[in-house]
Amino acid sequence: MELVRQVGWFAILRSVALEGSRWHTNHYANNL
Repeated sequence: MELVRQVGWFAILRSVALEGSRWHTNHYANNL
């Protein structure tokens, strides 16, 4: 059960990181 929770947290953090990097890229591109 602990492993499932860790994998779930990893998936959440990974999706947040991807979303953040995508927003950052779009924000940077719009300012060029």
